[in-house]
Amino acid sequence: MEIPLIIWNSVRKYFGANLPEYKVQDILKNTKPDSYMVIAQHKNGSWSCWINWDETNQKLECQHDDMPDYDMALLVCEYFMEG
Repeated sequence: MEIPLIIWNSVRKYFGANLPEYKVQDILKNTKPDSYMVIAQHKNGSWSCWINWDETNQKLECQHDDMPDYDMALLVCEYFMEG
């Protein structure tokens, strides 16, 4: 599923203001309405994912840190999608 540009813009704006040490790499649709998952790379090279970006409230929740690569972050997101 293609993520709407408005979501990408909201997430990037949030990261720029609150988590500037991360660069957003991917956004995935969560199973909850109006909810997305975010994968980002830290400036130190590690990867993180957040299981819930709430577009309505512009809120990011449930962070998983210190993963070695994108594939591991994606695997964590997929686990929660199936959950």
